[in-house]
Amino acid sequence: MNSLFLGIKGHAVCIAKDTGEEKWRTKLKSLVNVTNISFDGSSVYAYANGHLFCLDPVTGGIKWQNSLRGLGHHHCIIASQSDQQQVVAASSIDDSAAVSGASQ
Repeated sequence: MNSLFLGIKGHAVCIAKDTGEEKWRTKLKSLVNVTNISFDGSSVYAYANGHLFCLDPVTGGIKWQNSLRGLGHHHCIIASQSDQQQVVAASSIDDSAAVSGASQ
């Protein structure tokens, strides 16, 4: 997928990396400017104003949302352990292949 995902001013936004063109923009339930974003390869997760959203990375459609009751409307950090490990493993494989190919 050749996309960059942004969280800005209560929106999740998808930008084409090669052209900079906006592919989609989804308004989230938020009155604040801070919107956190995470992408795991199959879904985009966005946190805004006490709500967690799961978005389709192709269309920006909301798959589900969770109001995170009782946690307030504070800042949030999003991380996914298993997906980060997969990305690191893929990067290591790509880097070693590039190094081996360069030395031949």
